[in-house]
Amino acid sequence: SPYGRNGSEEIMANMDQTVRSHEGCSAVLMQHHGAVCFAGTVEETFDACRKLESVSRAYFAKALGGSAPDIPFGITAGDPAGDFSACKRTEDPSLIPEGKHGAFLYLPYVRRYSAEGRELPAFIDDFAQMLGASIACVPDQKDTEAIKKALEEKDAVLIRNVGGIAAAKDPEDLTALFMVIEKNCLAAALAERDGMQPLDQADAVR
Repeated sequence: SPYGRNGSEEIMANMDQTVRSHEGCSAVLMQHHGAVCFAGTVEETFDACRKLESVSRAYFAKALGGSAPDIPFGITAGDPAGDFSACKRTEDPSLIPEGKHGAFLYLPYVRRYSAEGRELPAFIDDFAQMLGASIACVPDQKDTEAIKKALEEKDAVLIRNVGGIAAAKDPEDLTALFMVIEKNCLAAALAERDGMQPLDQADAVR
């Protein structure tokens, strides 16, 4: 389904047109958003979700040249809420702004993207809603001043060849940042391969 802003009439109209033109479908992919699954019963709907996720992981594996990506969240990941053991909590005042909880992000696709040493633009709508059009990449992990300054401007920053750091006032919001940033880095890897563009600046800046 073509892109539309979250909650807009445009996204609803696009979804309606897509469903009507694909009779019998049980899932719709929404550009820059994710997916919606539906069926006659709750069990059938979850089955459609599992099948879509399985197919998506297989596609990612083929597209990125390897085994199915080790994405630490999702229905088929064991714990739908996510396993973020690769994220290490920190309250270091030299890095984390006062009043916020922080964590280093050592997730696989965050680390992979951070090696490029450039800002991460928004490829998915959730990222844009939480972090805006992009987040910066600090070239040196020892530059704590630059890291803290970046975290005062946005709730996350990448660190070249390390991964990233996120900060939020609520621990649950921090976990949501883990998930959204990793998803966005995976989307960036696929977008680079397929020549897809990030969200338009006007749509990414809310």
